[in-house]
Amino acid sequence: METVALACDIGGSHISSALVGVQSGKLVPESRAARAVDSAQAAEHILAVWGQCLNDSLSKLGERELTGIACAMPSPFDYSQGVVLFNKGRKYESLEGVNVGAAFRSALQLTAGLPVRFMNDATAFAVGEAWRGATAGNVSSVAVTLGTGFGSAFVRDGVPVLDGPLVPPQGCLWHLPHSQGIADDYFSTRGFIAEYAAVSGQTVTGVRALADRAREGDDSALVAFRRRGKQLGEFIGPWLKRFGGEALVLGGNIAKAYSIWGPALEHPLEANNRAVEVRLSTLHEEAAIVGAARLLDEEYWSAIEKLIGLM
Repeated sequence: METVALACDIGGSHISSALVGVQSGKLVPESRAARAVDSAQAAEHILAVWGQCLNDSLSKLGERELTGIACAMPSPFDYSQGVVLFNKGRKYESLEGVNVGAAFRSALQLTAGLPVRFMNDATAFAVGEAWRGATAGNVSSVAVTLGTGFGSAFVRDGVPVLDGPLVPPQGCLWHLPHSQGIADDYFSTRGFIAEYAAVSGQTVTGVRALADRAREGDDSALVAFRRRGKQLGEFIGPWLKRFGGEALVLGGNIAKAYSIWGPALEHPLEANNRAVEVRLSTLHEEAAIVGAARLLDEEYWSAIEKLIGLM
């Protein structure tokens, strides 16, 4: 009998879920489910949509054995307790103080004692890629997600590194000072759009539209992408060197336009004397689901349990 985790990835406007083999890291194809979510809705509505998506996947359990629920969640979140933290002015504001673990147990009518575990979404992406994705052959890797926010994680031997002299505080980069603000202001969707506005005096609705303009020969769009790529390389290069990262894996919507801005990223990495391989995610939207599912491998959980509270 195959042992599986019911794993999900919750984003700002969606939830996706699937059953994942705890030992294989492979998704059960027919169990893939996804739902759009309006993060401005009341807590009851949001939790209902999340529960429906999870139940869609769970309905494909068949003869498999369920070992628990695992979820990749954005911050601010208490990953040890499964509770949404101070969230005023952010997406899912209505969920502040809600115990998501308890809500999942109720929605899915789980057997008593079946674990419900949580991990930061960017960290789950990194763990998934290190386990079964682009950096599976590397001892040490750094993962970056470029989208609505700037996510990152440092991984060694499949386990995230969250403290110590080789990594930034909390093992992530988004909050570090950069130029006139913090890194998240520059290496996220709004950062790329802001750079285009500064160069061209025009606005775009998102990175996809910006990439379309660049591919159509809009010089301002090309300049904006390449400037941000160069700045990202200069920003992350010293951390890659300090950590000894063998590979850098990129995910998120902005990474889909890597052919436009990638060379600008790679030049400062090379100039920093860091021989690091830059790779694009091979698991794509499934990376965080796969990474979260690993929380249900009890041997892996024993190695990571104490780290969850540092996320």
